[in-house]
Amino acid sequence: KKVQSAAKSVQVSSNILKYNIKPIVIGKHIMLPLEEVCENLGVTYKKRKNGSYSIAYGKKSIGFTKNSNEITVNKISAALTLPIMEIENRLFVPEGFVERYLGARVLLN
Repeated sequence: KKVQSAAKSVQVSSNILKYNIKPIVIGKHIMLPLEEVCENLGVTYKKRKNGSYSIAYGKKSIGFTKNSNEITVNKISAALTLPIMEIENRLFVPEGFVERYLGARVLLN
């Protein structure tokens, strides 16, 4: 899959995403740095002892492992179009994950 840098800025909901590592494009999909998305939305995420990750957002509890497109939302399984990936020691999530599961609109500028 071809990987390239994305737009100069990304707007998540009403906030311009502040990031140290630019979002990337894989095929037709934009991958956003999870840490920056969570910081901008005020979302908590953490790595569990077993190597998986959890996100707490409102009444949602989201669980995932890196490099897998399988997630759980409130203990119900769901699949992403692309896996949550580790690139350059950072986790990246597909824009659809941000929109569908975190309820934030993603706009590229």
